Amino acid sequence: MNPFNISSYAINNGIDIRIFRPLSNLYKLDEDIVDKNFSQIVYGSVEHAYQSAKLIDAIDRTRFILTCGTGNNDSYYGMSALKAGKKLPNVRSDWDKVKLEIMEYYVRLKFQQIRFKDFLISTGNLHIYENGHSFWGVPGLNHMGKILMKVRKEINESNT
Repeated sequence: MNPFNISSYAINNGIDIRIFRPLSNLYKLDEDIVDKNFSQIVYGSVEHAYQSAKLIDAIDRTRFILTCGTGNNDSYYGMSALKAGKKLPNVRSDWDKVKLEIMEYYVRLKFQQIRFKDFLISTGNLHIYENGHSFWGVPGLNHMGKILMKVRKEINESNT
């Protein structure tokens, strides 16, 4: 695998890092995605879906989505969900056990959408890092980067 992460690749090759924003969970989706457990709830970003999944009850999830709002542009559409999700008082008791599986589920749904799928494939074999988070990115465990690379590999394998 290429030793460069997307951020350093962009910087080292004079590419504006903002072109990689569509990989972000905050980015507005082209089509809403449906809740994993409650088909009547839809989300406009992976971040909305992920933060909502911290709640068990459909009514609580719906209330969360209706009250958290959206960001002011496509790149930061899910920022309000991220901020509101950090303040949730009644997070499900098994959250630490299921959060990776839930994130992967919603990331997979995002990259079924053609524009996002094509974008992820266009990253080739670059090593993907989420910046600035100890669990999801680097420095740290880079779970988000690993999920993105796993989904990219699955897409590439299904296209052969």
